[in-house]
Amino acid sequence: MYAQFLEGLALFAQWQNLLYILAGVFVGTLVGAIPGLSGALTVAILIPFTFYLSPVAAIVFLVGIYKGAVFGASISAILINVPGTASSTATLLDGYPMTKRGEANRALSLAHTASVFGDTFSDIVMIVVMAPLAAVAVKFGPPEMFAVTLFALTVIATVSTGNMVKGLMSGALGMLLAVIGPDVILGTPRFWFDTFQLQGGISFIPMLIGLFGISEVLDQGVRTIGPKIAKTAAGSNYHISYPTMAMFKKHFRTLLRSSIIGTIVGIVPGVGQSLAAFLAYSEAKHKSDTPEIFGTGCEEGIVAPEAANNAVNGASFVPLLTLGIPGDVISSIIAGAFLLHGMVPGPTLFQHSGPTVYAILIGMLVANAIMFLLGHYLIRLFAMVVLVPTRFLFPIILTLCVVGAFSINNNIFDIYVMVGAGLLGLFMKRTGFPLAPLIIAFLVGPMVENAMRQSLLLSGGDWTIFFTRPIALGFFALTLLVTVRLHRRILKTRRIDSEGAAGKTAQASVDE
Repeated sequence: MYAQFLEGLALFAQWQNLLYILAGVFVGTLVGAIPGLSGALTVAILIPFTFYLSPVAAIVFLVGIYKGAVFGASISAILINVPGTASSTATLLDGYPMTKRGEANRALSLAHTASVFGDTFSDIVMIVVMAPLAAVAVKFGPPEMFAVTLFALTVIATVSTGNMVKGLMSGALGMLLAVIGPDVILGTPRFWFDTFQLQGGISFIPMLIGLFGISEVLDQGVRTIGPKIAKTAAGSNYHISYPTMAMFKKHFRTLLRSSIIGTIVGIVPGVGQSLAAFLAYSEAKHKSDTPEIFGTGCEEGIVAPEAANNAVNGASFVPLLTLGIPGDVISSIIAGAFLLHGMVPGPTLFQHSGPTVYAILIGMLVANAIMFLLGHYLIRLFAMVVLVPTRFLFPIILTLCVVGAFSINNNIFDIYVMVGAGLLGLFMKRTGFPLAPLIIAFLVGPMVENAMRQSLLLSGGDWTIFFTRPIALGFFALTLLVTVRLHRRILKTRRIDSEGAAGKTAQASVDE
């Protein structure tokens, strides 16, 4: 491991890698600061343009976008009370009240410091635990991998934001789309509907671009920020102060606690930044001696969610790089970049591409340092980005989507896939179906099928092979437990909804 780390350090120590990290963090922060745009959209669009880069440069560029976008989303939340992404919604609860009091610079400084702290904490934890976990995971046989991936799919659907039933349906759709194409064992085409282009399956990158890029363009159209808010945002001279020892002393417990929460949440597949931010905010309020000031411009109300949602960034790569299971939407998109560059995320990744992986991990730490510097010196530019009308951005995004989808295989059919995925994504957004279960299930689905069928081949068709392995049996028990709890929550939700409907009917009768 030590030798691979040194090789990775030498592999990373090229000026091109630093340049691409710098570009990634800069682009990500700009995009994150624009309400409505997201890091997932940007990463999905730009993956095809990294095809001719080295694997290290390509991945660290995309990771830089990921990190920058999560921090950038807090800028618009604090300055104009519009969250750049859902993960910064908790930040605006106290960030915008501070801006209205004339303390925008203080709020931005707190968000910036917390973001860098949480991200760095998570990355260090990831680097420490990654290799040992991979060493254990590589010993997993097909039964263990089947049990782990099945458990991951269950958790993804269970923790989906919004309606849990819709989360399950979204995951099922992802599994269904994943089986189109060649059989994972025999190689024969399935569900190709006599369409030659579908014999190889649905191309992942064009589908990603459609789900996140085209659907976003269709969903938002020409929305712009109101002129009054824009004028307010433009009229101040923003700056971010360097963190002081007094600030760390005052907020260190909140920073550490929230970073731990974000790291734990990030390791769980499919959860994401939003849940981590609200969990950390709730915990900070619970631990505070003055919980009544939360929501009125409390500093801890900014520190907690920003440390937590940024701590998800590094932790989400732990299940991806060790088991091949993405931790959130963006890490699932970046998994596509790994595959594009000939690296298969999973237990054998460190064996086959150890130095490259360590170079990427080092790049993630360097990205945090660059984010710290860029946030300090370019905050005025990032704050002005909230003024950019989306009617100017979306035609550019649409063009990049088409070019990116076509450039993967130089195939016009991929553009049709992109458009179809865009319409599907628009429908899912408008009807409350989460995209994360679909994307992650599309990636993990073939792993589940492959592991199950390999296990049955090993046992000669004997299903008891899944219940004679302690690790597999343990994950099956966890899956059953999660499924039972999910079923109870669904029944409870239905009962509450029915009681609420009955109450409204009774009230209407009384009013009449």
